[in-house]
Amino acid sequence: MSGLQGSIAASKEEKKKRLLELQEKKRLAEQQAAKKVSETKAPRPSRPAETSINDIMRGVMTNNEAKPPPAPVITAAIVEEPAYKPVLGFSSVLAQISLKGRQKRTTKEDEAQADLPKEPKQKPGDQIARMVSKKHQAPDAKEKSKENQEEEGEDLTEKILRSSEIHEFLEKSSRIVERALGQEDPTLYTPATGDLKNIMTLYSSEYSYDKCVSSLQWSPRFNELLLTSYLSVSRSMSSELRGLICLWSLTLKNRPEYVLRCQSSVTSTTFNKFDHNLVIAGSYSGQIVVWDLRTKSHPIQRTPLMAESHTHPVYCVSIIGSQHANNIVSASNDGKVCVWSLNMFSNPTSSFELKGRVKDVGCTCMAFPDNETNLFYVGAEDGSIFQTQLHGNRLLDNNTEAFESHYGPITGLDIHPVGENIFTDLTGNLLLSSSVDWSVKLWNPKTSKNPIFSFDIYDDYIFDTKWNPVHPAVFAVAEGTGIVDLWNLNKDVEMPISRLKSSKEAINKIAWGSDGDMLATGNCNGEVKVFKVPQEFYEPTPEDWSVLENLISPN
Repeated sequence: MSGLQGSIAASKEEKKKRLLELQEKKRLAEQQAAKKVSETKAPRPSRPAETSINDIMRGVMTNNEAKPPPAPVITAAIVEEPAYKPVLGFSSVLAQISLKGRQKRTTKEDEAQADLPKEPKQKPGDQIARMVSKKHQAPDAKEKSKENQEEEGEDLTEKILRSSEIHEFLEKSSRIVERALGQEDPTLYTPATGDLKNIMTLYSSEYSYDKCVSSLQWSPRFNELLLTSYLSVSRSMSSELRGLICLWSLTLKNRPEYVLRCQSSVTSTTFNKFDHNLVIAGSYSGQIVVWDLRTKSHPIQRTPLMAESHTHPVYCVSIIGSQHANNIVSASNDGKVCVWSLNMFSNPTSSFELKGRVKDVGCTCMAFPDNETNLFYVGAEDGSIFQTQLHGNRLLDNNTEAFESHYGPITGLDIHPVGENIFTDLTGNLLLSSSVDWSVKLWNPKTSKNPIFSFDIYDDYIFDTKWNPVHPAVFAVAEGTGIVDLWNLNKDVEMPISRLKSSKEAINKIAWGSDGDMLATGNCNGEVKVFKVPQEFYEPTPEDWSVLENLISPN
């Protein structure tokens, strides 16, 4: 039995020796490999020898009968010391177990990290100081970022406010809001018999100051829009270069809805009745200017300054024709009449000069009958009224100056309107004329060259006269004393039915609304006043046409 135990011990000793030899050979091989690697790059610690689990268990079973082999030289990464070390020890350290964390195994990467210079350990006080400093610095960074955001927001807001898109939006939306606020109650005021009610005064210190109203016209499509042109009363030469047109709306009381400008003073203006977005005007320089209300305030077209067109102020502008074939007719105070096409403003399609028996005719006003494209009437500076044509014989009566009507320049001409479903010899034939000779006269040019009536009750200049568009016997007269007279020929042919002191300044232009219930007046102080007319002046009875026809017809 003792021999058997001795043989077992001898075999164990041989196995231990062989294991030690193998470990030593492996260690030497690893050292040689490490030396070769160190020749090419930085030295690197060798990896510890590995011991199989069988060897470990075998060592335990021997109850420490043999001494453990010497531990190999191991260069490993510094591992954090565990709070508690295990009591059980092994011959070679494979891993260290920390009760605080997970098991950490030494690898080649750990060995490489061990060779790198280590940062000094931070003390708890340093960490606390750094946290305190960050706490103090954080508000400053937040404030700076907040200030940057505010600056960027202000820059963006300023950029938006300066953009043309926001200006157009605000202008359009403000007009809509002001129009809604300015709408009156549907039960409009109806004045008593004979009274005119001033419902609105259109004036802007920015646009109307130191200016005189040179023309007035209501929109043929929108009853609330009133077109007004202005002439500067200042004598400075620079003021003559500034033309101004304001498009007023009865729903905007404090400012015009549109403002149109040009380089020369505007002497006459009119809506294009075939395109309500276009405004046509004659200027002091002799140019014909066109604006489009859908675009900016500057003209979209203008005629050139040349000998073939006007070289003197244009005081008369009208548009004639139909929806698909229309022309602009203009007349200047040197007696020249030009016909223009909107598609070609480089040259007039035709032109001619009005000549009297002795001298040239200076045109001051012009009137076309409704639905007429050839025959028209021209008022002259010498008090004559010419009946002429655009085509054919320019002057129908070459032996006379047509009608030797007034003793001073003609200030206004107006043709009797064609009534709806009314067909008489009077429609489109009666002509009213006013002059600075203190008189208003009524004509029927197709029947006589003498006036039918002459209204000589005035003691001052008469600057304008207009037929009511609805009532056949009613017309208005504008006096230099600031008085507006309303006449009804069916009731009285010697005195006006109604008189109203409209202004302290001279009233030089008047215009009826398309329904005949509104009357606008413009004075030499830039003021435009709108009056509500009594019903008797714009609601004719069926007998009014027959009464007027009996009154006008020759006996």
